[in-house]
Amino acid sequence: MNSQVRDTGFNGLMFMTGLIAGFGTGLLFAPRSGEETLKRLRHLAIDAGVSSGRLIEDVKGAAGIMCDHTKRLVR
Repeated sequence: MNSQVRDTGFNGLMFMTGLIAGFGTGLLFAPRSGEETLKRLRHLAIDAGVSSGRLIEDVKGAAGIMCDHTKRLVR
């Protein structure tokens, strides 16, 4: 394994460690209680899931329209 690949892996590991430490510190020093924070995170996760579902449906619809237009052009 060359040193550039090792350096990239190490940097990625350090980034993830910092990300986790920052997230944990943020939760510890949050102005809300742990229960409120978890409830808020849960709602944010649900909202993100709903939004991503809508986005996926929009992309599928747009892909279908593009496919139809392409078929017409090919004919």
